[in-house]
Amino acid sequence: MKFSEQWLREWVNPKIKTNELAQKLTAAGLEVESVEAVGKDHVIELGLTPNRGDCLSIRGVAREVAVITDRKVLFDPQAELHSAPAQIGATLKILLKAKEQCPRYTGRIIKNVNVTAQTPREIAERLEKSGVQAVSIIVDIANYVMLELGQPLHAFDLDKLQGDITVRMSKNEEVALLDGTTAKLGKNTLVITDDKKVVAAAGVMGTLDSAVSDTTKNIFVESAFFDPKAIAGKARKFNINSDAAQRFERGVDFELPPIALERVTDLILQHAGGQAGPVCENTETENLPSRDPVRLSLHKLKNLLGADIAADKVASILQALDMQVEQKGEDFVVTPPAHRFDIKIAEDLIEEIARIHGYDQILEQALPVTPGKMPSETDVSVQTIKQTLVDRAYHEVITYSFVDATWQKIMFPDEAGQELLNPISQDMSIMRVCIWPGLLKTFSYNQNRQQSDMRIFEIGQCFRLRGGQLLQSDMLAGLISGQCYPLHWKLPQRPVDFFDAKGDLEALLAMVGIKEAKFVPAEHNSLHPGQTANILLDDEIIGAIGALNPRLAKEFGIKGPVFLYELELASILRRSLPTCQPISKFPAIRRDLALLVDDTVSAAVISAQIKACAGTLLSKIEIFDIYQGENIAKGKKSVALGLILQDFSHTLIDEEVNTLIQKVIADLEKHLQATVRE
Repeated sequence: MKFSEQWLREWVNPKIKTNELAQKLTAAGLEVESVEAVGKDHVIELGLTPNRGDCLSIRGVAREVAVITDRKVLFDPQAELHSAPAQIGATLKILLKAKEQCPRYTGRIIKNVNVTAQTPREIAERLEKSGVQAVSIIVDIANYVMLELGQPLHAFDLDKLQGDITVRMSKNEEVALLDGTTAKLGKNTLVITDDKKVVAAAGVMGTLDSAVSDTTKNIFVESAFFDPKAIAGKARKFNINSDAAQRFERGVDFELPPIALERVTDLILQHAGGQAGPVCENTETENLPSRDPVRLSLHKLKNLLGADIAADKVASILQALDMQVEQKGEDFVVTPPAHRFDIKIAEDLIEEIARIHGYDQILEQALPVTPGKMPSETDVSVQTIKQTLVDRAYHEVITYSFVDATWQKIMFPDEAGQELLNPISQDMSIMRVCIWPGLLKTFSYNQNRQQSDMRIFEIGQCFRLRGGQLLQSDMLAGLISGQCYPLHWKLPQRPVDFFDAKGDLEALLAMVGIKEAKFVPAEHNSLHPGQTANILLDDEIIGAIGALNPRLAKEFGIKGPVFLYELELASILRRSLPTCQPISKFPAIRRDLALLVDDTVSAAVISAQIKACAGTLLSKIEIFDIYQGENIAKGKKSVALGLILQDFSHTLIDEEVNTLIQKVIADLEKHLQATVRE
């Protein structure tokens, strides 16, 4: 926001110099980015935060200066302007079909204006100092009032309008805007129309075929309130700069349209002549924003600021900021004014009190320290998890929580993601339901630059819609691809496979003491039908692992096998405490078994069955061979296992070992239809 200091001092004129004024504005949260001398005047530029749209005007800055310098505003059109008497009876009917997006629309016909009149020098200079180029008398006056009061306005050539004014949502129309660009409006753009055509993208820019030109004689001036959500992002969508949109998407005082309309009428009649008609207005009061009261306690104020500010001082500050204040004991019930969209909770009021009271007036105090909870031995830090993966040659990446809606729909067709109202770009238009799209995009970027050997992981939040609620969950996801080992003269080269990814996960689970996790064959739309497993803990799914579906790899232009996994972070943030047991003094005995089983029976199932049957004498199982081929029937496989048996009380003898082995074989035959291979 740039403005002339002389213009500001017509509204409020504290007896301080320019540099002191700049210091006070900055101290009050309206950071002065530059002060430039222009003749006898100064141009001050403020760097405003998005929540202070009320200060995108001389009026808004003047309110702030009056409060921080304890002065009164000298000029306020709301108090001094009166409705211009109607000199003609011409009106337009206003129909609001988008009442929530536009609950208030006012306008006025002014006939026989002199559009070739010279813009007054003072107005032109103030526009130039504010960074706005003077164009023509009507446009310049509309821009002047916008800078003065903060209310964007627009003038239409009345003779180019065909019928009355309607405010509605667009219907896939395409229009030529004032700047010469063509905009495809889609179905979610608020528009102003006459009976035949769109005449403006509401709150953004008017169209060429309704614009005021050098031949215009009669105009219709618009002054409306548009809901910020309806305007947000529209100017960026159409790739245009719009001072009006900048103000509307931050929030404009919903009581301001009729005031600004009177002000712009007064200036047009003064400098361009003409006869004004009566005000045309349509207001849906129930759809106007509400300013809900906010309760603030002095106790909370003192706790947060560490300063004891008197109750009368608190009330004085809030009232100076145009807030309605009602004191109830130690509490204040505060109703914000119409121009303050950012006051919602008690902390907002405390911030206002602190900046007006002066941060330099709040003495430094040591905060009371409350001993925190000592970390438990069972807690696992996220940093420990990261370091475990880094030790296994992974690199951590950080990707956007916003992803390409097309990618996400292809990978997760059954998940309805949360779409963004104001996306950064088209390929970041929806909140991710899984981290995999970001990892795949990172991998694709690197592979296109001849870097295919990758181990990457990310820890971040995913967002899923469940029953109309947006649920957030912390997830760990990883991706591996390329060669298993770096090129080495002694190590054979081989590509990574499913079991490399599984081994990394098992190492991570072992680090946190989880031994009961199971990898169960499953199906997943994003993963290879034959190389996918769910990760179960206590029979609950905590993650998934598998090879990227070849169909998706082709769709995304990814070459070579890629393996992905995902795990709920909460499931591994607590570890089982390690337990110790004595080492047996007695020797161990090994017995090898070669079993023929159906090829659908996994080694994990065989091991679990043996453990359940053998009991405490079994100390370890080693699978040392799996074979399919010659001399093995189709649909069968040979699994060779070594059973390590040991007791803590005595040396095992052949008789009891043989008895146990026969028992295990019988159990495997019964439950898995396994036979001993001769």
